[in-house]
Amino acid sequence: MCRISGIFKVLSVFLFLFGNGIPLFAETELHFDGEVRFRSEIEDKDLIPVSNRSHFYILRARVGVSALIDGNTIAYVQFQDSRILGGKNQYGEYQSGTLNDSKNVDLHQGYLLIKEIWKNGPSVKAGRFEVNYGNQRVFGSNDWDNVGRAWEGVMLSWQRPFIGIDGFFLKLRESNDNRDMDVYGIYSIFDELGLHLFGFYEYNNDRAGGRNTMDRYNTGLYLKSKYANFDFETNIIYQFGNMFAYWASDQAIYEDISAYLLAFETGYTLSIYPETRVAVGIDYTSGDLHPTIDGFSAYRGNYYSAHKFRGYFDEYDYDVCRGLVDLYFYTQIQPAKGWSFEGACHSFRLDEPYDSGYNSHKKLGIEFDIKGTTRQMAGVLLEGGMSIFDPAGEIYGLGSETGYWLYGMITANFEK
Repeated sequence: MCRISGIFKVLSVFLFLFGNGIPLFAETELHFDGEVRFRSEIEDKDLIPVSNRSHFYILRARVGVSALIDGNTIAYVQFQDSRILGGKNQYGEYQSGTLNDSKNVDLHQGYLLIKEIWKNGPSVKAGRFEVNYGNQRVFGSNDWDNVGRAWEGVMLSWQRPFIGIDGFFLKLRESNDNRDMDVYGIYSIFDELGLHLFGFYEYNNDRAGGRNTMDRYNTGLYLKSKYANFDFETNIIYQFGNMFAYWASDQAIYEDISAYLLAFETGYTLSIYPETRVAVGIDYTSGDLHPTIDGFSAYRGNYYSAHKFRGYFDEYDYDVCRGLVDLYFYTQIQPAKGWSFEGACHSFRLDEPYDSGYNSHKKLGIEFDIKGTTRQMAGVLLEGGMSIFDPAGEIYGLGSETGYWLYGMITANFEK
């Protein structure tokens, strides 16, 4: 009887609202966006004498809708389908030309953004969203990937004329037994100076010996500046804390973390036609000589846009235990409006030597990249390129044969 009475009260409220002409929905403006991206890749990356060339096509389709509610709140939902043409679905069944349902559509982003919690106050974003900062060397969505990275969490932002500050909580893993992995951080941007200062804390609550298996702190900066025809870009980050190393006589042994990243690029734009920029740079991450014994000194950057750095071949799109030194030369030429050509040469070395059992090695190899893009075909972006990687012998799990990778891609974006 009480349950029926409660339902009757709710219905009475709705009838009252409708009967008195009170609007139940706020004023809303809708905005639509989308992307269809098609890419073909040919590669032979095994670096072994027997060719294992592969040729495949991948497709990514996104569609999003943004609702601006009462001029202050944004609700955004973006769905995505990513697939290899002719490939299998998650059940191991081929779907192209069949009656199988691939069930491949997922929520790439879905968040609520309140632009001002109070007048001239901070904004808050909650849900699933991309995180991109600076040149994406520390936090990036890695858009080259056919899925792309999105986070689930909460972000509080406060913008002022001289500074913008973000505070964020990002959930890596949620476990019912509290074995969570989370990231907490603060990111500040000084626009006029081109300076970004940040710090964030990562923890892994998968316990060992009654402690978190990882408590890692990261602090650093990003700086971008320009003087006359010169430009400069710097990333510096230092990692510290402690992490579980091994068990000894039923006792959990922890070692200190002390690692760093240093990335620096300087470029010069030539005062000639066609518009040309040349640059040199270094991307350096510290490494471990004896992992888990004398502490953890190998830098780990798990959240950056990998394909933007360390060459298009993506042989080192992750941080290796021995650390990595990437010395590179880069040039970009824009011969006409809507046309751009890029080229780069990378020399890869280990920070700490790798002992193969016969010799200690640091050299890894040389890579050459070229890329071209154009918007001359109405409505789409066309691009293509290739990489050649020549390894310096059979070291660190590599073969000794030259590898290559080629691609062509077409992208159409739309919004309304």
